[in-house]
Amino acid sequence: MKICRRQLNFIFTQDVILDITEAKELAPTTCCQPIRSSSIALAISELAFTAANDGYLATVSEWRKIRESIEVESEHGEKWEVLQKMLDHMFITATLWSPLKYTSKRKGNEDSFYTNIVRPFLTCAFGQLPDVKLRGNGDRFTCGYELDKELLFPDFAVTMECYRKALGEHYLAIAEVKPPSASQDELDDDFIKLPNLMKSALDHQIAQGYGDGTVVGLLVQGWKVLVFYMALEHEAVYELRNVGQFHLIADHTQMAQVLSICSVFVKAKELVEETRKTLRRRPTSNPSPKGQFCRPSYHIAPIMIHPNNSDDTS
Repeated sequence: MKICRRQLNFIFTQDVILDITEAKELAPTTCCQPIRSSSIALAISELAFTAANDGYLATVSEWRKIRESIEVESEHGEKWEVLQKMLDHMFITATLWSPLKYTSKRKGNEDSFYTNIVRPFLTCAFGQLPDVKLRGNGDRFTCGYELDKELLFPDFAVTMECYRKALGEHYLAIAEVKPPSASQDELDDDFIKLPNLMKSALDHQIAQGYGDGTVVGLLVQGWKVLVFYMALEHEAVYELRNVGQFHLIADHTQMAQVLSICSVFVKAKELVEETRKTLRRRPTSNPSPKGQFCRPSYHIAPIMIHPNNSDDTS
């Protein structure tokens, strides 16, 4: 079956995300970078060892010593700030020190997994940005009028007011969350829902005259998290470009993973901040040229394009 490229709305199969990760020339500045600070690496290594072997009180004591004595290189200051917030969260999260509740194979509670495990990391990354609001899963998505009703409630979003307040809000980042107990069908549904929301949010920016914005997406599938952003650089092709991926921390023995988590979140935060600054500017009176690139939204399932044979869906 041949498909005209002008009819396409999305390229976002899992194969494409992996393909973009490997072909970095498609997005040379988007992939996150590791933390290359010897002082931070040594501190987290010592803290992780203490957490895994000596228990909660010893780890809290070690963390206090680190905060008082560490000297972080200036170029790593932002990463250290995010790391501190994440680690502070870990010390007040009881489930990370009593993990059996969430590692059970039986059906888990999505709300409690989101509230106790996922949302604090999102808040640490995006909560300090100026002029933004953090939306939860009870807040209706306000710029997706073409979408079906069940798509209109993202689990988490970072929003800001439009320059013209009557036009509502811009969505800078959107997250969809499923607990470790979710079925494959539920995971697949979120993989379709999230890019639909991101696409509508990006169209909302373009409709107001902004052609340089992006929308960050975070797909939480159990303990695994995929982070990417959407851009519209070619007519009718809404690309998902890779930022990075990591595994959430299930218990205190995995504290060293905070280094990989922080690197991805810092890059995602940078993308959100760049878009926030763009959207703070007064929009031009002329429509964005990218308005001609936009296409209507799908209701549920988009057309999927395989990267190695983009004209054949069989």
